[in-house]
Formats: sequence, C-alpha cells, structure tokens
Amino acid sequence: MTNEITQPKEITPPYLGIAKLEKVFDLVSSRNFDEVSINLFMKYGFGKIDAQFAVSTLRFLGVVDDEGRATESMATLRLSNEKRKPEFEKIFRQAYRKLFAIVSAPQELSSSELLDDFRSQYDLSLRVAKAAIPVFIKLAEYAGLKEEGSIVGRLRKPKTQPNNQTVKNPTAQTGQKLPPKLPPAQQGYAVLNSITMPLSDDLAVQYSLEFNNRVQLDDELNQKWRAALKGLRTIAEEIKPKQNSDPKESE
Repeated sequence: MTNEITQPKEITPPYLGIAKLEKVFDLVSSRNFDEVSINLFMKYGFGKIDAQFAVSTLRFLGVVDDEGRATESMATLRLSNEKRKPEFEKIFRQAYRKLFAIVSAPQELSSSELLDDFRSQYDLSLRVAKAAIPVFIKLAEYAGLKEEGSIVGRLRKPKTQPNNQTVKNPTAQTGQKLPPKLPPAQQGYAVLNSITMPLSDDLAVQYSLEFNNRVQLDDELNQKWRAALKGLRTIAEEIKPKQNSDPKESE
C-alpha cells in the first residue's frame, strides 16, 4: 500500500450510476484491496464501462493512484459507518475542492446552481454534469453532509399480488410465450430500444446510465418521457387483440 494520497488533476468527477456506486463502496469497505482494476470489478459482475467508471471514481477520490494501487486513504473506507463519516468527509472535500473553494456547502445548492458550478469548475458538458450530480450527492451522504436516503439507486421490489386476486395467464390462453412483464418505464424503454440502432453490450450499459440520469434530473425530458410512455400505452391498447365475451360469436 502506498503512502501518498493521489488526486489526479484533470480527472472528470465520477458519474457512475448510483446503484453501482453503492456496490463499489460495499466492496471496498468489506475487502482489503491493495490494488483495483477494470478486470477486478468485472469479476464482481460489473460491465466493462461500469468497471472503468468504478476505477476512475476511486481515483478521483484519491483512494487509489493512477496505477490503481491503494493509498492510505483506502483504509478509511473500511471503518465502521459512524467512524468513517468524518474521515471520509476529508476525502470528499479534497476530491471536490474546486466546488468547496467557491461555496462553503455545495451539497445544499439547488439543482440548477449545482449544475452551473459543476460545468464552470470542471468544464463539463451538460449531460456529463447532470450525470455527475447524483454521485456527488450520494458521496455527500457517505460524508455525513446529506441525510441518508436523499438519493436512491436501487430499484424497489415490485409489490406482491394479493392472495385473493386471480392473475390472468395470457400464455395459457394463447399458447404463445410472452416476454416477462416489466414496469411501465422499462416497457417503454424496451420498445424504444427495439426501434433504435442495435448497440454493443458496453454501449448499451453506457446509454442506459445516461438515459436514466438525464430523465431523472431534467424535468423537461422527464415530461417528454412520460408523454412518450402515454403514447406507447395508447398504441398498445389499440393493437391489443380483442377477446370475444361470448365464444359463440367467433363461430
């Protein structure tokens, strides 16, 4: 383990998806890694793009150096939660020192103000800045500067079906195997994805991350997405096969 705390000067603030960011912290807080790499995170189920983001996130925080070797700061992440917060706050403030240099509590800024500061201080495009903000907020939670749960990355489990409610089985009626039922947003994404140019697995992961971050943070895009989903549902209803209430009518 090296003794020098490394903070690359030009590395872009991380914009890894929140669920993956949580997984990164789960891993480095429960294991003694002397070195991290893209291949290491891929062994733990990360796609190649997310694995790259994971390594760059740790580099940005200064807990690994440019070669992926752990610095002394890495041990901070293995402290118990309450002991870790004040120590990680130091890492967090150092990593985002450009923001803290111009405002005392950037984590308390409005979304638009924080977006402007990210773009001006790090020379980021609009899309990258919007994707970097959720990571900043989540890291602020780890540092004890934001209330835990202010931003959520993991998907909620679907509600269980009531015991007294009969679930229709379209497969039994038609004999045709249907795709698994998805939440409305994922249904819409699946439809949109099917009519776009096929993407490689890595690009699909990157696009999905970008898509989710932008729709979550941009009110205008969120409204357009909701309108698109409404249109898709309308079309789906119009082309849905109609079932006769009286079997004799079909004879």
